[in-house]
Amino acid sequence: MFNINNNKKIGSYYLKDIKDKDYITLFLPLDNETLNNIKYLNNKINIILTPKSNTFYDEQSYFNQIKDILPFLKKNKYNITIKVNNRFLLKESNLLNIIPSNINLSISTTDNTYNITAYLKEEAILDSLVTPIKNANLSPFEAYLATYDIVKNYKKYHSNEASSKDGTTLKEVLDNKNDYMVCAGFAKLLTELLNRLNIPSTYISLSVDTSYDTGYTQEDIPLNMHKHARNIIKIDDTKYNIHGYYLADSTWDNSLENNFYQNSILTFDRKKEAKRLESLEDEDLLLDFHNEDEFNQKINYFIKKRISHSKVTPSISEELLKKAYISLYTKILELLSNLDKDKYNELYSKYKKLLSIDLSNTTSNSLEPIISNLLKDYSKYIIPLSNNEIDNNDLINALTNIHKYLYHEDNTTIKNWLEKIITENNKRNNSSFPYNYNPDNQNPAYLEERPKTK
Repeated sequence: MFNINNNKKIGSYYLKDIKDKDYITLFLPLDNETLNNIKYLNNKINIILTPKSNTFYDEQSYFNQIKDILPFLKKNKYNITIKVNNRFLLKESNLLNIIPSNINLSISTTDNTYNITAYLKEEAILDSLVTPIKNANLSPFEAYLATYDIVKNYKKYHSNEASSKDGTTLKEVLDNKNDYMVCAGFAKLLTELLNRLNIPSTYISLSVDTSYDTGYTQEDIPLNMHKHARNIIKIDDTKYNIHGYYLADSTWDNSLENNFYQNSILTFDRKKEAKRLESLEDEDLLLDFHNEDEFNQKINYFIKKRISHSKVTPSISEELLKKAYISLYTKILELLSNLDKDKYNELYSKYKKLLSIDLSNTTSNSLEPIISNLLKDYSKYIIPLSNNEIDNNDLINALTNIHKYLYHEDNTTIKNWLEKIITENNKRNNSSFPYNYNPDNQNPAYLEERPKTK
């Protein structure tokens, strides 16, 4: 296979060590030695191109780095696998259109590994779902609700106890073999469709108390926690003067017989009033604020969760604190990379040295002023965008416009439809939101100090 000097290196491998391998992993960007030697590989080995960081990285830069090495991949035929989290960013990068014919490309998402034909087939389905919305001249809020309609009605919710993975992946959602899907499938489909409409969205995992499904009480103690998935969305719509972060749970509004919108535009305050108690997640601590005092309280708790280990020595506590600071920064970046690219670029550019700091040669005291400045910038940005309740009249007007300009229904049909869904939603609202949340009350349910189990 190799008729050259076996001491030549490709990434962390010597050529002599690659002979019997099925695959090698190369971390981008590649050094010059690897770029010069990659020509000695061929399609008997699978080359996995991956970012240096497996936790957080700029995916657009990663795609650009792949483009940069294509000129070095002309000597042989290659099997190459790339990693994709945000499918829309891959589409925008134009990378798939410039892959040379000598490369057999595989695309690895969080759910599946595809050949290029299967991947593009799914992309065509996703694009077709939002094409009518793109052509209807809707405002961002209207386009979001139209997409939410598609997702919450796409298939019936059903959990297959025999296979917990059924209906969780985008492949299974778009495949006609299953006529149902589960919460992860709903959340992933909504993210993919909204990305195509330039409406920022990301899906998150959380834990909810399902014991309330068979008759809630007003106990403030979770009894039976189960995993769940929903979306965070960012809406900027000057037509309705809507600017903020919202939670969307298309699973909980899934009903092929009725149209429910209770969980389409939840603020974090509204979520706290919902029927199910929930575990406190990082997103609650980094997106849910009313003022600067609450911001400081929740940021401190975010850090506290990461250093509150029993029986730690002062030196270990110092290491945990440094890691907590970096974790705070990377988590904020991770959220913004999906939800506000401009703000992400601003904070990344201003504080990117935090990602390359050698923690063994620094102290928490030296990190603290940098983190403090970061948090000042972030608080000014996030507090005005948090818990901005959307007026119900705006929801009704937006739905009216969707049915008029997207579905081309007449006024009488729209009026009758609206009367029906308002009745259905009011009936459901009376049972689904029993709590009245007061953000000024320091002792309600859902605060950090509440017990985790009964």
